Amino acid sequence: MSGSARLILDLARRIRAVERSSVSVVIPTRGRPKLLPRAVTSVLAQDYGGQIECLVVFDGDAISDPGVPAREGRSVRTLTNDRAPGPAGARNAGVSEANGDLVAFLDDDDEWSADKLSRQVALLDRCPSAIAASCGVRVVSAGRTFVRVPSFDLLFHGDLVGSRHTEAHTSTLLARRSEFDRVGPFDETLPAGYGEDYDWFLRATELGPIVIERRALVTLSTGASWFASRWDTIVAGVQAQLRRHPELATNRHNLARMYGRLAFAHAAAGRPKEAWRWGGRSLRRDPFQPRGYAAIAVALRLVSALRVVDALAARGKGI
Repeated sequence: MSGSARLILDLARRIRAVERSSVSVVIPTRGRPKLLPRAVTSVLAQDYGGQIECLVVFDGDAISDPGVPAREGRSVRTLTNDRAPGPAGARNAGVSEANGDLVAFLDDDDEWSADKLSRQVALLDRCPSAIAASCGVRVVSAGRTFVRVPSFDLLFHGDLVGSRHTEAHTSTLLARRSEFDRVGPFDETLPAGYGEDYDWFLRATELGPIVIERRALVTLSTGASWFASRWDTIVAGVQAQLRRHPELATNRHNLARMYGRLAFAHAAAGRPKEAWRWGGRSLRRDPFQPRGYAAIAVALRLVSALRVVDALAARGKGI
């Protein structure tokens, strides 16, 4: 190929990149300096043709260099969470500094497939009525990988009222900036930011559906959750979800799941009476809800809470 031909192709590529929507990716980080570079690398390695800026928001940690060099069409900026401590405040701090037409989020222990953004941007272009885009996931837990791909193309409010869908996770989320602003920021008043992703998706789907890319484009690491053993935070967080979204009480199966989580957290925290009370509420609504039985077993000291959590992790699940 001649030099002039290469010049023309390069110019055409640059023009196409300018025409594509720019994307701002917010990565909140706290206490994971060894995992953060992997997340940042997966953002910069996207095959998407538009501009991508990666905003790394340090939540309670001193700012440090992720050590991943920028490249053409890709930039990395670091900033401090100047809002409420926790993931909700950190994500909102990143969005407030974002310049992109689209906003996306990635947890610092997760990573994207190289085609995540290109597929989701194309999906949003084909579905202008969608509030945002999500996708399937690969869940890495206890040394095993579980692939979870939705069997549907759209996620509606009623779907989330009925179940806490795995794909409704911030690391899968891509939204037009205008739509994100219409839904509103992540709720920083939730206890330690617990369940802020579920809350945001519930609010978003009140305005319109979430379009789903039926491929596993995100790898979620579940072994290092900040909430894994913070039982009082889980109790406060679940109760806040029920107060803020009274429609959750209309679906007995999902309500039984949430009551079961309350029961288990109380049992793990050494409050057997509360565990029995919430466990009974859970099983009255759904006799097949395993969290209710697990909570009662822990309250009776038949098994430890840690053993139950580890057993679930081995199946790629959480309590």
